[in-house]
Amino acid sequence: MLLKLGSPESIAVERLQQWLKFVTPSVFEYWGEPIAEFGTFCKNTESMLMDYQFARNLVQDGVFGEQTFQKLRADVQKILYG
Repeated sequence: MLLKLGSPESIAVERLQQWLKFVTPSVFEYWGEPIAEFGTFCKNTESMLMDYQFARNLVQDGVFGEQTFQKLRADVQKILYG
């Protein structure tokens, strides 16, 4: 599944936003609650995703693809399960 700027509103986009908020609360605070409506892949979601990608040495393209998914999922699991 690929999510990017302009992707239709969906539960998948909302989950991405929740995961980003969960694993990078300082980035989320820096952006000052930038997401007006969860589930919509807006410019602020793209910017937060690119910040995450940069911090994790991923291609900083603002696209939520397989590599970013795998890294983000691992980060979430690490926080939840140690």
